Amino acid sequence: GINLWAILACPHVINERCKCRKPEPGMLNRLVEVTNRKWEKISFVGNADSDIEAAKRANIEIKGVKLKPNLPLNTTQILKEIEGLV
Repeated sequence: GINLWAILACPHVINERCKCRKPEPGMLNRLVEVTNRKWEKISFVGNADSDIEAAKRANIEIKGVKLKPNLPLNTTQILKEIEGLV
C-alpha cells in the first residue's frame, strides 16, 4: 500500500501568476513544509507537462500517471494508478 501525507491545491486563478500554480514549484515547496519530509523522501505524482516541469524546478522525483483523456477524475482510478507505481 501507500501513504498519502498531503493533497494540496492552488487556490488562485491562472491570470494571478502565483508561485504555487504549476509549473512554478511553490506548492511543492509548501509540501515539504507541511509534511516535515525531506525532498529525497517525496515522490510527486502527475500526468501533465506542467507537473513534470514543476518537479524539475523543485528538484524532486516525479512519477507519471496515465489517465484517460476527457473523463471526469475518478479518485479510485487515480489511487490504483498511483499504487501501481510503488
